[in-house]
Order: sequence, then structure tokens, then C-alpha cells
Amino acid sequence: ICKPSDLSRGRKIFVFDDIGDLTYDCSSVVQKYIPNPLLVKGHKFDLRIYVLVTSFQPLRAYIYDDFLARFGVEAYNLDEVRNIFAHLTNYSISKNSTNVEEAIKNGIGALCKWESQATREFFAAAGIDFDLCFQRIENLVCLTLLSICNQVPSIPQCFELYGFDVLFDTNFQPWLVEVNFSPALATDSELDEKVKGPLMRDLVNTLNIQPFEDKSAPPTGGDSNGDDEVEEQQKSAVEPKKEPSPSPEEKTLPPGEPVPELKKSGSVTANSRTPASGPKLAPAAAMK
Repeated sequence: ICKPSDLSRGRKIFVFDDIGDLTYDCSSVVQKYIPNPLLVKGHKFDLRIYVLVTSFQPLRAYIYDDFLARFGVEAYNLDEVRNIFAHLTNYSISKNSTNVEEAIKNGIGALCKWESQATREFFAAAGIDFDLCFQRIENLVCLTLLSICNQVPSIPQCFELYGFDVLFDTNFQPWLVEVNFSPALATDSELDEKVKGPLMRDLVNTLNIQPFEDKSAPPTGGDSNGDDEVEEQQKSAVEPKKEPSPSPEEKTLPPGEPVPELKKSGSVTANSRTPASGPKLAPAAAMK
């Protein structure tokens, strides 16, 4: 299988079985094709796994529990290697197929996507331990990141969200198809919103990103006496200040008389405020 290294959404990807058919016009990656992928209802599928990396030195990675299972829109057939609708699982490819009815008929669905819960339930109904399969995916992710740790400089306050595409063969061995920088976060359906919406919220909470406060901007709303303060300032700029008259309890000391020592009536302490922290993703790999 040949993939351009600088393109996305399945563009210009093709499968070939003769070296003479290998033609390309840009920087590309050629991989050995996995001929025996695990099939679901006759369709090839892979898993889009979301991985947040906050540090490579030391390595700290968070694997999101929810994922997307993506299916080829047409039934898998190794005899037709040029049929991208059977061999590629990108939704941007599947949505252009005129044979969506086949996916619907086979129970894959028109979107050719499943959420993690539906995938786990299908595996459980087939008697497959999906937790063990996902643990193998975690190991694959850790080994992949470890392979490049020494090449990535230590850059504080930086992070990267990766999209790992993983498929299983008929022996339930996971294979890394590719790693995507800046994986697509568009929500074309309710299923995408269900997975990607919470993903982004958990990402922001894990990074502990605080809202930006522009202190140079004038106060707007939310302050009951904000308008009163502005009005008071405008009045003070026009009206002359009047010296306050002494209250009945105040005494005016004659010149030269010493000021009596004040007695302490109590103490005031400032309340310490701890910034709130939202729910964080549990680290799947934290290595030093």
C-alpha cells in the first residue's frame, strides 16, 4: 500500500500487487499490506485511537478511553486491490461510495463508524476479550512513542494530540497503520459529537488551561456596582471634594498634644484560594 506522506483523508492512497504498478509524484510511504485483517460482518475496519502527549522527556502520554471504529463501506475482497471502498476506512472516502446500501444491509451503518461502546459489545458477543486487545494497543502506542523520545527536544508547556490508526489481524495482533498529526476533530454527525466533544473537554481539563482574562478591557456586566463606580468617578471629576466633618466620636487634638496609642481590636486574614481543577484523563503511560 502506497501513501503520500504529506496528504490526508485517504487522498492518493492505493494498493498494488506488482512493483511495476508503483507510481507516485510526491514523497510517499510504502508499507507491506496486511492481507488478513480481522473483519466485522465481512468489512475491514480499524480503530482511531486518540493519544495526548504532554512530554517526551520524560514520556507522559494519555490514551483516551473512547475511540472510533471505522469501516470500509464495501465488503472486503483481496482479489480487488484497486477497490479503495473495500480497503480504505477513511470516512472521507466512504461517503463518496454509491454502494452505501451494502454497509447498511450488513449492519455496519451508513456512516461506516461505530463508537467504542458498540465495538466492545460486538467483541463481547463474539466471545473476544476486548480489554486484552486494548491493552495490546496501549503497548503498541507506548513502544511507538518511546522509539522517538530521544529525537524530540524538551519543550515545556507544549503538547500534541495524535490519532493512532490501528487494525487487528485474524490472530488479534494489533498493527500500527499510521500516526496522524492534528487528527480530524470535525463533527459531521451526532456520533462524532459524542466522542470528540468530551475528548476536547477532557484535553483542556488535563492541560489545566485557564481562561484568558484581558485586564486592559473595561469591566462589562457581571458586576453589580460596576456602573456605579464609573458614575462615581465621573461625579468626582466634576464636583469638588468636600472635607469630611468629624463624627461625634472623633476628637480633635490641640496642637502639640501626643496622639494616644491605638488598641488592636482584632486581626484580618486573607482567604487562600486554590484554583479549581477539572477531571483529568488517567495516564496510560507515565515513564521517566
